[in-house]
Amino acid sequence: YMDVAMLFKNQIIILITAFLVACGGGGGGGGSSSPAPVNNIIPVVDAGSDQVVNENSTVTLTATASDADGISSQTWTQVSGPSVSLNNVNNLISTFTAPFVSENTTLEFKVVATDSKGGQAEDSVIISITNNNAGPTADAGADKAAVSGANVILTGADSSDSATSFSWQVISGSNGIELASSNSEQTTFTAPYVANERTAIFQLTVTDLQGETNKDQITITISPGTGDISGVIKYENVPHTSSSKLDYDNSTLDFVRGIDVELIDATTINSAPIILATTKTNALGEYSFANIASGKSAIVRVKSTYSKTATNADLSSWDMKVVDNTNDDAIYALDSSAFVITPTMTIKDLTALSGWSSSDNDYASPRAAAPFHILDRAYDMVNKIVAVDTDVVMPAVTLNWSINNRPTSGDRTIGNIGTSHYTNNNLYILGDKDTDTDEYDGHVILHELGHYFEDNFSRADSIGGNHGSGDRLDMRVAFGEGFGNAWSGMITDDSYYRDSSISGGSLVGFDINVERNDGTNKGWYSESSIQSILYDIYDDATETNDSVSLGLAPIYNVLTGAQKNTPALTSIFSFAAAIKAENPAADTDINTLLTAQSIVGSGMDIYGSTETNNAGNANVLPIYTDITANGIASSEVCSIKTFSTKNKLSVYRFFKFTANTTATYTFSASSTGTTSPAIDPDIKVFKDGVLVDKFETTGPSQTGDVDLSPGDYVIAIADFN
Repeated sequence: YMDVAMLFKNQIIILITAFLVACGGGGGGGGSSSPAPVNNIIPVVDAGSDQVVNENSTVTLTATASDADGISSQTWTQVSGPSVSLNNVNNLISTFTAPFVSENTTLEFKVVATDSKGGQAEDSVIISITNNNAGPTADAGADKAAVSGANVILTGADSSDSATSFSWQVISGSNGIELASSNSEQTTFTAPYVANERTAIFQLTVTDLQGETNKDQITITISPGTGDISGVIKYENVPHTSSSKLDYDNSTLDFVRGIDVELIDATTINSAPIILATTKTNALGEYSFANIASGKSAIVRVKSTYSKTATNADLSSWDMKVVDNTNDDAIYALDSSAFVITPTMTIKDLTALSGWSSSDNDYASPRAAAPFHILDRAYDMVNKIVAVDTDVVMPAVTLNWSINNRPTSGDRTIGNIGTSHYTNNNLYILGDKDTDTDEYDGHVILHELGHYFEDNFSRADSIGGNHGSGDRLDMRVAFGEGFGNAWSGMITDDSYYRDSSISGGSLVGFDINVERNDGTNKGWYSESSIQSILYDIYDDATETNDSVSLGLAPIYNVLTGAQKNTPALTSIFSFAAAIKAENPAADTDINTLLTAQSIVGSGMDIYGSTETNNAGNANVLPIYTDITANGIASSEVCSIKTFSTKNKLSVYRFFKFTANTTATYTFSASSTGTTSPAIDPDIKVFKDGVLVDKFETTGPSQTGDVDLSPGDYVIAIADFN
């Protein structure tokens, strides 16, 4: 060519330019060149052979270049295809990493060589990249189960190694589920609280470096699980001041013991409550429910009921409840707020407060504590009895208390109960804050429970009626009321009987020390004498004239045995004669107690035949007059009102006789004296305390016939007027 170029210089240059345009480029062949200075020989360059490589592999571009004048520089550039980052672009050897591709792809690169005189030549090479990626594999793990409240772990760790990013989402059953993270290989969530089993479906999406994705799902079955609920129940106990007023400023929080506790479905509380579980508080007020299905909304309800059912292993039983007699006998209850049962321990402590506001000197909120204080005194009595009679069976008793119960006699359903009293397995307890309240007067409550005990376990021959500590009473009333006061001291081990007045007024209440031995009008007709004797027999304190300390068991045994079955009417005579006989070692000491109360103990029998204390009235003795069939009393007796009427001393006069054969017996009582037309005798015939018959027609004489079987009988006669 050079010879031609020298002869036809101008023309040949044009032709060469045309040739370069037509023949330049092409892979793997000789390089192309750029115009060079006259007499300059352009470089010879070769970009190397075309290559076929795998994605993500290292590719080496190797070029060669020569020139007679020497190569001054060489440069690699990318011509086409997905952009890559070339290394050492100014060297004949350059490298890059083949990109990930979704399909087979070609890349073109060229190298340009420049000689020392500025002449240039270039060559190109084709790199074919093979797509070897099958895409990532997602693995969300095996399906699993979880209980409500549990921490659930979701992991994509078993997905293919090519997975470089992760995405979690809930595609079904998402209610209550919140993922800790949605863009990580592992995430967690807390299983929601469910009432019934349900499923939740989660989807994992993985992506590799090429953007390829894959998905997998996992199903989590969520079940309710179980949880435990426990707590302590307390009530505000209001003590008395030294003057027997209620002392709200020094109230204490005492345990609610032995009470029935229910766990109730809160969604049914206003319709027909569904009880999920029941239990009772222990002696520390503690309760617990175990393995309760979680997810339900519930409340804890403490009821004013104290009961126990007999079992083969434990025969003892009782059934006691506090109700509102002015509200259809509704049971009182203390409710917790609603809560969701979780598969963990839930603590629900409840406290019933008195409702008293010292700043207002009045009740400012419901008197929630009152029923539980009343029932807690019943708890005291039951446990004291069970300690001496493990198989005791106690008939059901209802303790009626209402804020409407007032000292007015009449309709009990509106609160007119007269006074706190016992009748027919019902206690009625005062609660009207403006007249009188007894709900915190523990000894008053136990006194009435003492009458319940007499009625069901012993004998209650008392005719009731008004009474006071200095009264000379019918001997049956004296024993019943004296026993009630002593009983309250025995159960509590506290000799002070306190009775408050109205809740917050200035009126003070009163107290009786049942251990005090200096009462007025001492004798077998005095409740003060009776309570002192009974308590001194029980307690372990020693004082003047008191060396007896028998405890409850001997007293209980007499009351449920000899006293219950005595043919005499119940009195200190029937009791003392029996307890001396059953505890002969204490006979002398018990006689000392009796003598200190002006009662003849030596030689005592159940009828008080040796008694000499006539209360200063010649008409009082003898206590019982013997009569025989086909005969008359050996002396005239008088029904007197010297010590007041109705239930006072010698209003009733007593006779005893023995029926030797089964026969019809005629009883006649006739009045004598100038006032006989105004006298109206009534006759009652008893056997072992049970009324056999009575004759109560109007007139100065009384006659009646009754069929009797052999045995000992007592006749009580009183003037109706």
